[in-house]
Amino acid sequence: MRDFELTQYLNEKSKSILQLGASTGGFIETYQQKGWSVLGYDYSPISIKLMLEKNIPARLVNLNALNSESNSLIYKDLLQNDMQKYCNIFMFRVLNYLDMKAQTYLLHLIISNSLPGTVFFIGDQFDESKGYENAFPETKRNFKTSFFAPRTDMEFLLNTTVHLNIESHNRKDELIVIRKRG
Repeated sequence: MRDFELTQYLNEKSKSILQLGASTGGFIETYQQKGWSVLGYDYSPISIKLMLEKNIPARLVNLNALNSESNSLIYKDLLQNDMQKYCNIFMFRVLNYLDMKAQTYLLHLIISNSLPGTVFFIGDQFDESKGYENAFPETKRNFKTSFFAPRTDMEFLLNTTVHLNIESHNRKDELIVIRKRG
């Protein structure tokens, strides 16, 4: 997604971005160079190493990691703390890799712990060859939209299909942008 398309939705007062599934940090690096505070979470040690080599703050986190005893995310405390500092949360091509339980816990966690004014950018791959109805497994299709839709503390800013060109991957993605009211 081109920068100018995002800027109209960003919480620019905070000048902060937390990206879950940051890969090598190519997206957040652009904002860091503009003076924004950024942090990338990723599951790959190689991605973390590459981000750190570019002086991008990064955390090695498995977003699917669940604590079976407490029925919560293992990284819950870490994410709750980070969400008090970052008011733009990006998840591009992340949720479709999470199992449903981790996805549900993660969405609940970010909604419950985000600050008023936080903007969520959530994009998932969309395979045109399969058609929109078959892009994701039945259990995940439109899950994000239906998850946020009934909430009165959330405002939908955008729900569309766009071309996201992130780190040389140019494919269509379903994109929703949501702001927490308050």
